Amino acid sequence: MHGLLTRLTSGPGGVIVLCGTRGVGKSKLVDAVLNELAMMATAPQVHRHDVNAIVHLDVRTFRRLGDR
Repeated sequence: MHGLLTRLTSGPGGVIVLCGTRGVGKSKLVDAVLNELAMMATAPQVHRHDVNAIVHLDVRTFRRLGDR
């Protein structure tokens, strides 16, 4: 969790892709990190987008997320 939090707060920006076997705790990790970010005075702008075999992530999705 600390590594992801550090990357989001001190990293160069960009896209982070988190992947792994179903049930290993990816969503719980992301939820915990986003909760920590929400408590920060100067939290970075973060957009969460869940994808799967049906819902793909494409350039249009990135553009829409950036417009928010």
